[in-house]
Amino acid sequence: MLVPGQQLAALLTELSITGGVMWLMPTIIQIRTWRAEAAVPRRSLAVRCVLSLFSSAPILIAGALMLKGDPNAIAWMVPGIVVSLVATVINPWVLLVEIVR
Repeated sequence: MLVPGQQLAALLTELSITGGVMWLMPTIIQIRTWRAEAAVPRRSLAVRCVLSLFSSAPILIAGALMLKGDPNAIAWMVPGIVVSLVATVINPWVLLVEIVR
């Protein structure tokens, strides 16, 4: 979105692919972990699924609203970025603090 003069079709493609990958990859990992019946608490898996959904859904919504021509579509990027940052902080916290216990 920082490229000056970028075509709308290219931006929509980028948002759709980015949002889709942001949702699909963590979801696949969580489903595989759930099926493996590893010693991972189900609540932890559910929280990670919700975080990945809440970080990717606003990006996909922004792309869809841009396609529709909504002038406020870009505002949907803000919650997606904020939740992504929260999820990015939670994962290292678990690795650095919780696993050591």
